[in-house]
Amino acid sequence: MLRLFRPVAGFRAARLAAQKTRSASPRQSITVQRVRFAFSPRKFVRNAFVGGCVTYLCYQYYDAKVISPILQFLDREYDSLSTKEKTELDKELENFDDSIFFPIPFTTAQVQSPPYRGSDPEWAQFSRISKDKPLQERIRNELAHEVKDMVEKHPMIGPRYGNSMRIRRYWLDIDFPPRPPPTFEQSGILWDDNGLHWAAEPIDSLTATQLHNILWPTAAAQSSWAYASTMAKQHWFQFQRLLGFDVPPPSGPLSQPRTAALDHPKFPSAGRQTPDGRSADAPSGSGKGSADMQPPNTAPSGGKTRFSKDVDPSLASNVPQMSTRPFMEFLAKLRKTWEPARPHPPRGSIIVSGFVELESQNSFIVIDVIGFWDPKKRALDSKSSVMKARRIQMKFQSPA
Repeated sequence: MLRLFRPVAGFRAARLAAQKTRSASPRQSITVQRVRFAFSPRKFVRNAFVGGCVTYLCYQYYDAKVISPILQFLDREYDSLSTKEKTELDKELENFDDSIFFPIPFTTAQVQSPPYRGSDPEWAQFSRISKDKPLQERIRNELAHEVKDMVEKHPMIGPRYGNSMRIRRYWLDIDFPPRPPPTFEQSGILWDDNGLHWAAEPIDSLTATQLHNILWPTAAAQSSWAYASTMAKQHWFQFQRLLGFDVPPPSGPLSQPRTAALDHPKFPSAGRQTPDGRSADAPSGSGKGSADMQPPNTAPSGGKTRFSKDVDPSLASNVPQMSTRPFMEFLAKLRKTWEPARPHPPRGSIIVSGFVELESQNSFIVIDVIGFWDPKKRALDSKSSVMKARRIQMKFQSPA
Protein backbone atom coordinates (compact mmCIF):
# COMPACT_ATOMS: atom_id res chain seq x y z
CA MET A 1 0.00 0.00 0.00
CA LEU A 2 2.88 2.41 0.79
CA ARG A 3 4.39 1.74 -2.67
CA LEU A 4 1.54 3.63 -4.28
CA PHE A 5 2.60 6.91 -2.60
CA ARG A 6 6.34 6.63 -3.39
CA PRO A 7 6.15 8.13 -6.94
CA VAL A 8 4.18 11.11 -5.63
CA ALA A 9 6.77 11.82 -2.95
CA GLY A 10 9.61 11.61 -5.47
CA PHE A 11 7.85 14.04 -7.83
CA ARG A 12 7.37 16.57 -5.02
CA ALA A 13 11.05 16.34 -4.03
CA ALA A 14 12.20 16.95 -7.61
CA ARG A 15 9.90 19.96 -7.92
CA LEU A 16 11.25 21.57 -4.72
CA ALA A 17 14.85 21.03 -5.85
CA ALA A 18 14.14 22.73 -9.19
CA GLN A 19 12.62 25.76 -7.46
CA LYS A 20 15.65 26.14 -5.19
CA THR A 21 18.05 25.91 -8.13
CA ARG A 22 16.11 28.55 -10.10
CA SER A 23 16.10 30.96 -7.14
CA ALA A 24 19.85 30.49 -6.52
CA SER A 25 20.87 31.36 -10.15
CA PRO A 26 21.49 35.11 -10.79
CA ARG A 27 19.03 36.90 -13.08
CA GLN A 28 20.22 38.63 -16.28
CA SER A 29 19.20 42.20 -16.97
CA ILE A 30 17.84 43.14 -20.44
CA THR A 31 19.30 46.30 -21.93
CA VAL A 32 17.15 48.20 -24.47
CA GLN A 33 19.09 50.51 -26.79
CA ARG A 34 17.15 53.17 -28.70
CA VAL A 35 18.45 54.27 -32.12
CA ARG A 36 17.39 57.49 -33.79
CA PHE A 37 17.91 58.07 -37.53
CA ALA A 38 18.71 61.70 -38.08
CA PHE A 39 18.14 63.40 -41.44
CA SER A 40 21.18 65.28 -42.74
CA PRO A 41 20.18 68.06 -45.18
CA ARG A 42 23.79 68.76 -46.08
CA LYS A 43 24.42 65.16 -47.17
CA PHE A 44 21.19 65.06 -49.17
CA VAL A 45 22.03 68.28 -51.04
CA ARG A 46 25.53 67.03 -51.79
CA ASN A 47 24.28 63.72 -53.22
CA ALA A 48 21.63 65.47 -55.31
CA PHE A 49 24.18 67.93 -56.70
CA VAL A 50 26.67 65.21 -57.63
CA GLY A 51 23.95 63.04 -59.22
CA GLY A 52 22.58 65.95 -61.23
CA CYS A 53 26.02 66.89 -62.54
CA VAL A 54 26.77 63.32 -63.62
CA THR A 55 23.38 63.02 -65.36
CA TYR A 56 23.87 66.32 -67.19
CA LEU A 57 27.33 65.36 -68.41
CA CYS A 58 26.07 61.97 -69.67
CA TYR A 59 23.19 63.63 -71.52
CA GLN A 60 25.49 66.17 -73.17
CA TYR A 61 27.83 63.41 -74.30
CA TYR A 62 24.96 61.30 -75.70
CA ASP A 63 23.48 64.33 -77.46
CA ALA A 64 26.80 65.26 -79.06
CA LYS A 65 27.73 61.73 -80.17
CA VAL A 66 24.35 60.16 -81.08
CA ILE A 67 21.39 62.53 -81.33
CA SER A 68 23.05 65.45 -83.12
CA PRO A 69 24.60 63.34 -85.95
CA ILE A 70 21.23 61.68 -86.60
CA LEU A 71 19.40 65.02 -86.74
CA GLN A 72 22.01 66.50 -89.06
CA PHE A 73 21.73 63.50 -91.37
CA LEU A 74 17.94 63.82 -91.50
CA ASP A 75 18.20 67.54 -92.25
CA ARG A 76 20.56 66.87 -95.16
CA GLU A 77 18.25 64.19 -96.54
CA TYR A 78 15.24 66.47 -96.25
CA ASP A 79 17.04 69.33 -98.01
CA SER A 80 17.97 67.02 -100.88
CA LEU A 81 14.29 66.20 -101.59
CA SER A 82 12.33 67.95 -104.29
CA THR A 83 9.38 70.22 -103.62
CA LYS A 84 6.87 67.50 -104.57
CA GLU A 85 8.53 64.95 -102.32
CA LYS A 86 8.59 67.42 -99.43
CA THR A 87 4.86 68.06 -99.88
CA GLU A 88 4.04 64.33 -99.86
CA LEU A 89 6.23 63.79 -96.80
CA ASP A 90 4.52 66.61 -94.93
CA LYS A 91 1.11 65.09 -95.71
CA GLU A 92 2.23 61.70 -94.42
CA LEU A 93 3.52 63.26 -91.22
CA GLU A 94 0.21 65.05 -90.69
CA ASN A 95 -1.72 61.78 -91.06
CA PHE A 96 0.69 59.85 -88.85
CA ASP A 97 -1.01 58.26 -85.85
CA ASP A 98 1.20 58.34 -82.78
CA SER A 99 -1.24 56.50 -80.53
CA ILE A 100 -0.31 53.21 -78.83
CA PHE A 101 -2.74 50.30 -78.58
CA PHE A 102 -2.42 47.56 -75.94
CA PRO A 103 -4.56 44.53 -76.97
CA ILE A 104 -6.26 42.44 -74.29
CA PRO A 105 -6.39 38.63 -74.77
CA PHE A 106 -9.73 36.83 -75.25
CA THR A 107 -11.41 39.98 -76.59
CA THR A 108 -11.38 39.18 -80.31
CA ALA A 109 -14.85 39.56 -81.83
CA GLN A 110 -16.18 38.75 -85.29
CA VAL A 111 -18.27 41.48 -86.90
CA GLN A 112 -20.66 40.61 -89.72
CA SER A 113 -20.45 42.92 -92.71
CA PRO A 114 -23.64 44.49 -94.07
CA PRO A 115 -25.02 43.02 -97.32
CA TYR A 116 -24.11 44.48 -100.68
CA ARG A 117 -26.32 47.25 -101.99
CA GLY A 118 -27.19 48.00 -105.58
CA SER A 119 -25.06 51.14 -105.51
CA ASP A 120 -21.91 49.33 -104.37
CA PRO A 121 -19.15 48.90 -106.99
CA GLU A 122 -18.79 45.22 -106.02
CA TRP A 123 -22.40 44.52 -106.98
CA ALA A 124 -21.94 46.29 -110.30
CA GLN A 125 -18.89 44.10 -110.92
CA PHE A 126 -20.96 41.00 -110.12
CA SER A 127 -23.52 42.05 -112.74
CA ARG A 128 -20.87 42.41 -115.43
CA ILE A 129 -19.27 39.04 -114.61
CA SER A 130 -22.64 37.24 -114.64
CA LYS A 131 -23.17 38.33 -118.25
CA ASP A 132 -19.64 37.53 -119.44
CA LYS A 133 -19.76 33.80 -120.29
CA PRO A 134 -16.21 33.59 -121.74
CA LEU A 135 -14.82 35.11 -118.54
CA GLN A 136 -16.69 32.57 -116.43
CA GLU A 137 -15.28 29.70 -118.48
CA ARG A 138 -11.78 31.15 -118.14
CA ILE A 139 -12.20 31.35 -114.36
CA ARG A 140 -13.29 27.69 -114.19
CA ASN A 141 -10.42 26.58 -116.39
CA GLU A 142 -7.93 28.58 -114.33
CA LEU A 143 -9.12 26.99 -111.08
CA ALA A 144 -9.01 23.49 -112.59
CA HIS A 145 -5.39 23.97 -113.70
CA GLU A 146 -4.49 25.33 -110.28
CA VAL A 147 -5.90 22.16 -108.69
CA LYS A 148 -3.91 20.05 -111.14
CA ASP A 149 -0.67 21.86 -110.26
CA MET A 150 -1.31 21.50 -106.53
CA VAL A 151 -1.97 17.76 -106.81
CA GLU A 152 1.14 17.16 -108.91
CA LYS A 153 3.28 18.98 -106.33
CA HIS A 154 1.71 17.23 -103.33
CA PRO A 155 4.39 15.22 -101.43
CA MET A 156 2.06 12.26 -100.77
CA ILE A 157 -0.03 12.01 -103.95
CA GLY A 158 2.65 12.78 -106.54
CA PRO A 159 5.19 10.03 -105.75
CA ARG A 160 2.50 7.39 -105.23
CA TYR A 161 0.06 8.06 -108.06
CA GLY A 162 2.30 9.83 -110.56
CA ASN A 163 3.43 13.40 -111.13
CA SER A 164 2.07 13.64 -114.66
CA MET A 165 -1.71 14.17 -114.64
CA ARG A 166 -4.37 15.52 -116.94
CA ILE A 167 -7.75 17.08 -116.29
CA ARG A 168 -10.41 14.52 -117.13
CA ARG A 169 -13.45 16.62 -116.25
CA TYR A 170 -14.62 19.24 -113.78
CA TRP A 171 -17.86 20.67 -112.46
CA LEU A 172 -17.43 24.16 -111.05
CA ASP A 173 -20.18 26.61 -110.13
CA ILE A 174 -19.79 30.38 -109.85
CA ASP A 175 -21.69 32.07 -107.03
CA PHE A 176 -21.92 35.70 -106.02
CA PRO A 177 -21.92 36.18 -102.23
CA PRO A 178 -24.68 38.44 -100.85
CA ARG A 179 -22.33 40.14 -98.36
CA PRO A 180 -18.59 40.71 -97.86
CA PRO A 181 -16.54 38.46 -95.57
CA PRO A 182 -16.77 39.30 -91.86
CA THR A 183 -14.18 41.43 -90.12
CA PHE A 184 -12.46 41.00 -86.76
CA GLU A 185 -11.89 43.47 -83.94
CA GLN A 186 -9.53 43.32 -80.98
CA SER A 187 -10.42 45.25 -77.83
CA GLY A 188 -7.79 46.86 -75.65
CA ILE A 189 -6.44 50.05 -74.11
CA LEU A 190 -5.66 52.98 -76.43
CA TRP A 191 -3.16 55.62 -75.37
CA ASP A 192 -3.31 58.81 -77.42
CA ASP A 193 -3.12 62.56 -76.90
CA ASN A 194 -6.41 62.58 -74.98
CA GLY A 195 -5.31 59.94 -72.46
CA LEU A 196 -6.23 56.29 -71.93
CA HIS A 197 -9.37 54.86 -73.53
CA TRP A 198 -11.01 51.46 -74.03
CA ALA A 199 -11.20 50.96 -77.78
CA ALA A 200 -11.45 48.28 -80.47
CA GLU A 201 -9.02 48.04 -83.37
CA PRO A 202 -9.56 45.99 -86.56
CA ILE A 203 -7.17 43.08 -87.11
CA ASP A 204 -6.39 40.82 -90.03
CA SER A 205 -8.50 37.68 -90.46
CA LEU A 206 -5.39 35.47 -90.65
CA THR A 207 -4.07 36.90 -87.38
CA ALA A 208 -7.45 36.38 -85.71
CA THR A 209 -7.61 32.75 -86.86
CA GLN A 210 -4.07 32.02 -85.70
CA LEU A 211 -4.77 33.66 -82.34
CA HIS A 212 -7.92 31.56 -81.93
CA ASN A 213 -6.03 28.34 -82.71
CA ILE A 214 -3.40 29.20 -80.09
CA LEU A 215 -5.76 30.25 -77.31
CA TRP A 216 -8.30 27.46 -78.00
CA PRO A 217 -6.37 24.34 -79.17
CA THR A 218 -9.52 22.29 -79.79
CA ALA A 219 -7.91 19.92 -82.28
CA ALA A 220 -5.01 19.10 -79.95
CA ALA A 221 -7.36 18.50 -77.02
CA GLN A 222 -9.65 16.17 -78.99
CA SER A 223 -6.68 14.26 -80.40
CA SER A 224 -5.13 13.85 -76.95
CA TRP A 225 -8.45 12.59 -75.59
CA ALA A 226 -8.69 10.04 -78.43
CA TYR A 227 -5.14 8.85 -77.66
CA ALA A 228 -5.80 8.54 -73.91
CA SER A 229 -9.15 6.78 -74.33
CA THR A 230 -7.72 4.28 -76.82
CA MET A 231 -4.77 3.55 -74.56
CA ALA A 232 -7.09 3.07 -71.56
CA LYS A 233 -9.28 0.65 -73.50
CA GLN A 234 -6.26 -1.40 -74.53
CA HIS A 235 -4.91 -1.55 -70.99
CA TRP A 236 -8.30 -2.63 -69.64
CA PHE A 237 -8.60 -5.30 -72.32
CA GLN A 238 -5.12 -6.66 -71.57
CA PHE A 239 -5.82 -6.60 -67.82
CA GLN A 240 -8.94 -8.68 -68.30
CA ARG A 241 -7.00 -11.16 -70.41
CA LEU A 242 -4.35 -11.42 -67.72
CA LEU A 243 -7.01 -12.35 -65.19
CA GLY A 244 -8.15 -15.17 -67.47
CA PHE A 245 -11.41 -13.70 -68.77
CA ASP A 246 -12.30 -14.53 -72.35
CA VAL A 247 -13.50 -11.06 -73.42
CA PRO A 248 -13.91 -9.84 -76.99
CA PRO A 249 -11.58 -7.10 -78.21
CA PRO A 250 -12.83 -3.53 -77.90
CA SER A 251 -14.91 -2.28 -80.79
CA GLY A 252 -15.05 1.14 -82.34
CA PRO A 253 -11.97 3.19 -83.19
CA LEU A 254 -9.70 0.61 -81.55
CA SER A 255 -10.68 -2.09 -84.02
CA GLN A 256 -9.91 0.19 -86.97
CA PRO A 257 -6.61 1.92 -86.25
CA ARG A 258 -6.20 3.02 -89.84
CA THR A 259 -9.06 5.20 -90.95
CA ALA A 260 -9.90 6.62 -94.32
CA ALA A 261 -8.24 9.88 -93.34
CA LEU A 262 -4.89 8.08 -93.12
CA ASP A 263 -5.32 5.86 -96.16
CA HIS A 264 -6.31 8.69 -98.49
CA PRO A 265 -3.96 11.67 -98.36
CA LYS A 266 -5.61 15.03 -98.31
CA PHE A 267 -4.52 18.59 -98.60
CA PRO A 268 -3.72 20.67 -95.50
CA SER A 269 -7.33 21.68 -95.00
CA ALA A 270 -9.98 20.39 -92.63
CA GLY A 271 -13.06 22.07 -94.05
CA ARG A 272 -14.46 24.65 -96.35
CA GLN A 273 -14.46 28.34 -95.63
CA THR A 274 -17.31 30.46 -96.87
CA PRO A 275 -16.99 34.21 -97.33
CA ASP A 276 -19.33 34.93 -94.41
CA GLY A 277 -16.88 33.28 -91.99
CA ARG A 278 -18.82 30.05 -91.46
CA SER A 279 -17.35 26.62 -92.09
CA ALA A 280 -19.04 24.09 -94.35
CA ASP A 281 -17.89 20.48 -94.37
CA ALA A 282 -16.77 19.12 -97.70
CA PRO A 283 -17.96 15.66 -98.83
CA SER A 284 -15.94 13.02 -97.11
CA GLY A 285 -14.02 10.30 -98.87
CA SER A 286 -15.29 6.76 -99.30
CA GLY A 287 -11.99 4.96 -99.07
CA LYS A 288 -11.73 1.75 -97.08
CA GLY A 289 -8.42 0.68 -95.75
CA SER A 290 -9.06 -0.44 -92.19
CA ALA A 291 -7.40 -3.45 -90.68
CA ASP A 292 -9.46 -5.35 -88.09
CA MET A 293 -7.82 -6.12 -84.81
CA GLN A 294 -7.41 -9.85 -84.24
CA PRO A 295 -8.00 -11.14 -80.69
CA PRO A 296 -4.94 -12.60 -79.01
CA ASN A 297 -4.55 -16.35 -79.11
CA THR A 298 -5.60 -18.09 -75.92
CA ALA A 299 -2.93 -20.48 -74.70
CA PRO A 300 -3.83 -23.38 -72.37
CA SER A 301 -2.84 -22.87 -68.78
CA GLY A 302 -1.42 -26.34 -68.18
CA GLY A 303 -1.55 -25.86 -64.42
CA LYS A 304 0.63 -22.74 -64.53
CA THR A 305 -0.22 -19.20 -63.73
CA ARG A 306 -1.55 -16.83 -66.44
CA PHE A 307 0.99 -14.14 -65.54
CA SER A 308 4.00 -15.85 -67.14
CA LYS A 309 5.10 -15.02 -70.67
CA ASP A 310 5.42 -18.64 -71.75
CA VAL A 311 1.69 -19.19 -71.08
CA ASP A 312 0.37 -16.27 -73.13
CA PRO A 313 2.90 -15.36 -75.86
CA SER A 314 0.39 -13.00 -77.48
CA LEU A 315 1.09 -10.46 -74.73
CA ALA A 316 4.62 -9.93 -76.00
CA SER A 317 3.42 -9.54 -79.60
CA ASN A 318 0.82 -6.95 -78.56
CA VAL A 319 3.36 -4.66 -76.89
CA PRO A 320 4.08 -2.63 -80.09
CA GLN A 321 0.33 -2.33 -80.72
CA MET A 322 -0.17 -0.75 -77.30
CA SER A 323 1.70 2.35 -78.47
CA THR A 324 1.12 2.22 -82.24
CA ARG A 325 -2.66 2.07 -82.34
CA PRO A 326 -3.33 4.96 -79.93
CA PHE A 327 -0.86 7.06 -81.89
CA MET A 328 -2.63 6.18 -85.14
CA GLU A 329 -5.91 7.20 -83.52
CA PHE A 330 -4.28 10.47 -82.43
CA LEU A 331 -3.18 11.21 -86.01
CA ALA A 332 -6.57 10.32 -87.47
CA LYS A 333 -8.39 12.61 -85.04
CA LEU A 334 -5.88 15.41 -85.56
CA ARG A 335 -6.24 15.29 -89.35
CA LYS A 336 -10.01 15.27 -89.01
CA THR A 337 -10.31 18.21 -86.62
CA TRP A 338 -7.30 20.37 -87.50
CA GLU A 339 -8.17 23.48 -89.49
CA PRO A 340 -5.17 25.41 -90.80
CA ALA A 341 -5.27 29.17 -90.48
CA ARG A 342 -6.41 30.75 -93.72
CA PRO A 343 -7.26 34.38 -94.43
CA HIS A 344 -10.72 35.36 -95.59
CA PRO A 345 -11.07 36.18 -99.29
CA PRO A 346 -10.82 39.82 -100.35
CA ARG A 347 -13.90 41.99 -100.44
CA GLY A 348 -15.83 41.64 -103.69
CA SER A 349 -14.52 38.15 -104.52
CA ILE A 350 -16.74 35.59 -106.25
CA ILE A 351 -17.00 31.96 -105.15
CA VAL A 352 -16.00 29.11 -107.48
CA SER A 353 -16.79 25.70 -105.98
CA GLY A 354 -17.19 22.13 -107.18
CA PHE A 355 -14.94 19.18 -108.00
CA VAL A 356 -12.12 18.42 -110.42
CA GLU A 357 -11.34 14.89 -111.60
CA LEU A 358 -7.75 14.14 -112.57
CA GLU A 359 -6.29 11.12 -114.33
CA SER A 360 -2.79 9.78 -113.76
CA GLN A 361 -0.98 6.71 -115.05
CA ASN A 362 -2.59 4.37 -112.52
CA SER A 363 -5.51 6.16 -110.83
CA PHE A 364 -8.39 8.62 -110.95
CA ILE A 365 -8.39 11.38 -108.33
CA VAL A 366 -11.42 13.52 -107.44
CA ILE A 367 -10.67 16.80 -105.64
CA ASP A 368 -13.28 18.98 -103.94
CA VAL A 369 -12.31 22.62 -104.27
CA ILE A 370 -13.64 26.00 -103.26
CA GLY A 371 -11.82 29.03 -104.63
CA PHE A 372 -12.23 32.79 -104.71
CA TRP A 373 -11.66 34.97 -107.75
CA ASP A 374 -10.75 38.60 -107.08
CA PRO A 375 -12.15 40.97 -109.76
CA LYS A 376 -9.70 43.72 -108.74
CA LYS A 377 -6.63 41.57 -109.42
CA ARG A 378 -8.35 39.55 -112.16
CA ALA A 379 -6.90 36.38 -110.63
CA LEU A 380 -7.63 33.65 -108.10
CA ASP A 381 -6.78 34.23 -104.46
CA SER A 382 -4.70 31.11 -103.75
CA LYS A 383 -4.24 31.91 -100.04
CA SER A 384 -7.93 31.44 -99.24
CA SER A 385 -8.59 28.48 -101.57
CA VAL A 386 -9.48 25.12 -100.00
CA MET A 387 -8.84 21.73 -101.63
CA LYS A 388 -9.61 18.26 -100.32
CA ALA A 389 -9.30 14.79 -101.84
CA ARG A 390 -12.71 13.13 -102.07
CA ARG A 391 -11.87 9.83 -103.78
CA ILE A 392 -8.87 8.01 -105.23
CA GLN A 393 -9.66 5.06 -107.49
CA MET A 394 -6.96 2.79 -108.90
CA LYS A 395 -7.16 1.80 -112.57
CA PHE A 396 -5.87 -1.72 -111.95
CA GLN A 397 -6.86 -3.62 -108.82
CA SER A 398 -5.55 -7.01 -107.77
CA PRO A 399 -7.06 -9.39 -105.22
CA ALA A 400 -5.61 -9.49 -101.74
